Formats: sequence, structure tokens, C-alpha cells
Amino acid sequence: MVSGRSKNRGRYRRSLWKGLSIISAIVLVLAVMTWVFAGLGSFLIRDDASKIAKGRVGLILMGNLVQRAEHAAGLWHDGIVETLVFFEAESGILQKKGWVPSDARLTRMVLTERGVPSSSILHIVGETISTSTQEEARNFRAWLLEQPDVAKEVVVVTSWYHTSRAGWIFDKVFADQEFIVKMSPAPTPGVQPEHWWQNERSFLYVFEEYLKWAYYLYRYS
Repeated sequence: MVSGRSKNRGRYRRSLWKGLSIISAIVLVLAVMTWVFAGLGSFLIRDDASKIAKGRVGLILMGNLVQRAEHAAGLWHDGIVETLVFFEAESGILQKKGWVPSDARLTRMVLTERGVPSSSILHIVGETISTSTQEEARNFRAWLLEQPDVAKEVVVVTSWYHTSRAGWIFDKVFADQEFIVKMSPAPTPGVQPEHWWQNERSFLYVFEEYLKWAYYLYRYS
């Protein structure tokens, strides 16, 4: 005959096992979610650094200009690019009023401050104002086709979370040309691909990028 004490021990063991199983399941789910979330950030990165030959033209995409310009300056100092090109972006209200410099002017300032000589900086002005990555790609393509001796391999510098979509856009725009487009991701302080969901700023960057991916796939596929 089983005593009450033995029954209590059996219940206790079953409860303990059940509790440990639940805790283990929660830990496993959290680990999987962390892995999936980290993957969502890393998926946005396209890095062709190992495939980039030296002595090429580099295009700096507008937006988050300080980090992108600083990264582009590093590529110039490393001898990976000889000329850094950028287009004028659409002006905001403050820029139109002349209260703050344009993105292109600020980009030149950052490059100069980082030691890139004026002879290696090319700000393309005129009717080439870009309002989107798609337009920047088209403007860059048109400019390259007018250069008789330009190298056939070009480097595009943008923020890491923007590289996969930008690369996809440039590949489509240049699909009928001999140019080879290489992406070089610029780091963004405080926005890490492995932990993008842990602060508001990086969460919004990654979340908005996936929304833009959806729009571009719908609009340009």
C-alpha cells in the first residue's frame, strides 16, 4: 500500500518535471526568437568587400550621410576607390530656406574633413536630383554611360541595412550593361544587425527597411 508521503513525493516530482519542461520550452522559444530576429537584421546586409577590386568609382547614396561619407573616405584611403561620386538629394524645407546645408554639401564637408582631396570628390549637380534609391541608380547609370574611360566595376556605399535592397535595385537598373555593382555597407553607431530590436532607433531602421522591401518588390518586380 502506497503511503501518503510517497504520493506527495510523486506529485512533487511530476510537478517539478513539468515546471522544468515549461521553463526549458520557454528558453528554447526565446533562443529561437533571438536567432530569427538576429537573422532578420543580417539578412539585410549585402557585403561585396572581398570581391572589390581596387581603383574604382564609388557612389555614396544620400541619407545618414555622416556614416556613409566616413565609410567612403575609408575606402578611398585604402585605395579601393579613386573617385567618390554623389548626387544632390531632394531638399527639405530647411534646406530650401537656406538655413542648413544640403546633404550633398554636407557629404563633401565630411569627405574633406576625413582627408579626401577635392580632386577625388565629384558632386554631380544639375537635373540629377534624386528622391529615391531607384532614381539614384538611374542617375548613376546615365552618368557612367557618359564616361568613356570609367572602370566597369563600381562600388556603392550605403548603410548596412540598406545594402540588400539597394543592391537589388542597382542590379536591375544595370542588368543590360557591362558594369558590375559591388555593395559596401557603412556601419551605423548604435544600430547593430544582431541586436536591432533592442532599441527604438535600430528597430525602426530595420522595420522600415522591410516595409520598403515590400513596396519595391511590388513596384519594380
